[in-house]
Amino acid sequence: MDDLLSVMKIHLQPWLCALLFVTVLSVNILAADDPADVPLRMANGAVIEGTVQEATPDGLVIQGVNSKYTRPWKYLSAGTRYRYELPMLAAQEVARSNALKKAQAAAAASNAATAKAAAAKAAGANAVGVASNAPPAKK
Repeated sequence: MDDLLSVMKIHLQPWLCALLFVTVLSVNILAADDPADVPLRMANGAVIEGTVQEATPDGLVIQGVNSKYTRPWKYLSAGTRYRYELPMLAAQEVARSNALKKAQAAAAASNAATAKAAAAKAAGANAVGVASNAPPAKK
C-alpha cells in the first residue's frame, strides 16, 4: 500500500505544478488585458498621454492635460482600436437592432389599427343600408 501512495505522489506532483503554472499564466494574461494598464498608442508606436473619455464613430475622445481631443481611428494602433473600437461598434449594432425591432413593432401596430379601422368603416357602411343589386325582400 505504501508503494502505491509513493507512486501516486510522484505522478501527481507534475500535474500540480502544471496546474499552478497555467493558473499563474492565465491571471497574468487577464491582468494584461485590462485597458487601464495598457497605454494608448498611435499607429507609429508613440504613446498617447491622457485618459480615454469615450469611443465615438469619429475616433477616440481623450482627456489630455489641457483639454479633450479626438484621435481618428485610422491613426491609432491596432491594439488600441481592438480594445476600444470593437466594443463601440458592437454597442452600435445592438442599438441599431433594438431600434429596428421597435420600428417594426410600431409599424405592425399601426397597420393593425389601420386594418381594424377600415374593417369597422366597411361594416358600418353596410349596416346603414348601402344600395344593393339584390332584389327587395318579399313580405
